[in-house]
Amino acid sequence: MNFPRSKSNAAFTLVELIIGMTLSLMIMGAVLSSYVFLGRNFTRSLGLSSTNQATLESQSRRTLAYFTQDVRMASGLDTTGAAPNVVPSASGLTLILPTVSGTKYVTYYFNSTSLDASLSSYTIPANSLVRIDQSTGVIETLQTNLL
Repeated sequence: MNFPRSKSNAAFTLVELIIGMTLSLMIMGAVLSSYVFLGRNFTRSLGLSSTNQATLESQSRRTLAYFTQDVRMASGLDTTGAAPNVVPSASGLTLILPTVSGTKYVTYYFNSTSLDASLSSYTIPANSLVRIDQSTGVIETLQTNLL
């Protein structure tokens, strides 16, 4: 006995779903294992140990706190070189912050070389990220030994 076919609804069968889930699981497992493998090798190659990780974590938290506060207060980016002591570059970012008496400039600069760098009147340590408050001339080293 033949039953009349009704309109077919586009859907996946149970077998197709199981095959798709199995393939997804295999791909996610491969990605996770390669991530763990690369993370371990990266940690070994940098010589990071549990003693260095605490320092790195505290530096990272302080860096994010400064950067978050400055970005929230910023009224813009200095792309024209209006900041008095810093020329715009690919390694730096200068934020314009409003103050009671006008504006101030805060520059974040990354020195990716293995030698100390000179940025206008400032000396930037090798492989480090610094924050320069140009209204006071204070330079703070936020991250060190970055590769």
